Amino acid sequence: MLKRFIILCAVFLSGDSVFAQDASYPGAYLGSWKGKLQIAGSKADIDMELVLGPELHKDSVWGYTLVYRSERGEDKRPYELRRTQRDLQLFTVDEKNSILLTERQIGNTVFSIFTVEGSALLISLELQPEQIIFEVVSWQESSREESGGKQEDVPLVYSYLPGGYQKAVLRRTP
Repeated sequence: MLKRFIILCAVFLSGDSVFAQDASYPGAYLGSWKGKLQIAGSKADIDMELVLGPELHKDSVWGYTLVYRSERGEDKRPYELRRTQRDLQLFTVDEKNSILLTERQIGNTVFSIFTVEGSALLISLELQPEQIIFEVVSWQESSREESGGKQEDVPLVYSYLPGGYQKAVLRRTP
């Protein structure tokens, strides 16, 4: 049991994924993408736009703007996307306020995991030919539960209770 768990973790963490690396991010996805952001537990959807581009420095820095529109107005977040390590498909989203969020492309999905003020977030952008699926799962760091670890062949495991979920299907706009 423990041996299988360690092998699974090693394969996952090594980056030698069974999924092919799609080197077209962000290139093939430059442009404007729009859709409705659905927030679990909320009755109202929010208009969402992701603008990838323009290219600011050849093959290394691009514009990365998130725009949210609701009855409360527009929330525009002009960030930059920086390629940090091509061979590992690593990127950094620079929020232009000293916050840097690491992203990694695995297969056709770009992932970012970070914590802020006691909340942890997993953000994914699944890159499809005609759309981008944007998802956010969040949880409180304080919701951590511990199990296992009482026997030599059973690892200590921490689990967390998901607290929030958001999803948008974004389609390219002309």
